[in-house]
Amino acid sequence: MKVTLAAMLLASTAASQAVARDGSVYLGTEAGYAFTGDLEYELGGDDFEFLEVNHGGAAELGYFAGYDYGFFRIEIEGTYRKPDIDNVDLRARPVDVIPGAGIGQYSNPRGSTETWSLMSNVLVDIGGEGGIGAMIGGGAGTAWVNQESWRLGDGGAVFADDKDAAFAYQGIAQLYYQVTDNLDLGVKYRYFAVPEVRHRLADGASVEGDFDSHSVLATLMLN
Repeated sequence: MKVTLAAMLLASTAASQAVARDGSVYLGTEAGYAFTGDLEYELGGDDFEFLEVNHGGAAELGYFAGYDYGFFRIEIEGTYRKPDIDNVDLRARPVDVIPGAGIGQYSNPRGSTETWSLMSNVLVDIGGEGGIGAMIGGGAGTAWVNQESWRLGDGGAVFADDKDAAFAYQGIAQLYYQVTDNLDLGVKYRYFAVPEVRHRLADGASVEGDFDSHSVLATLMLN
């Protein structure tokens, strides 16, 4: 009888621990590397992409907080990335938008693109209670995309240095492992996109473009 009661108590304790994390608030941080895409610009009202700005990779840092409902989670997240520009492809209309620049590739440009984002995410949560879990989902919010002193080369004039706040969306896939009852470590993939960025070049030309990135991140989450 005593053995039976002890077994029942152990089983009850294990079950209560397994669900303790559901229905709770969590906080976390993430850091990794962003493979940043191109910014392809059109002149306002024109469908021709006359200017392509290619970026290198960059570190990415983020913080998030959310609520675990069990099968799904809702969270708010802020991230930051600042890739340098790698090369610039000026395809047409050089006199109109960048005085003194000819059509062609510029392989030694200067400047960077700073991006802050504030996103709301909904994630489906599978497993993770006492072992490995997975989450998949997406989010939407606002991104601040800032041109930081773009130049076509050393000593060249700044041809773009503007900011814009625009709609952004993302897709997320994550694996995580429950290290303790209150600590998870994981790895996350993120696709991030800003489909319509509006900037003004130094000569006053209004341009529209799109921006995206692929990120791989290590995550730490406290429940």
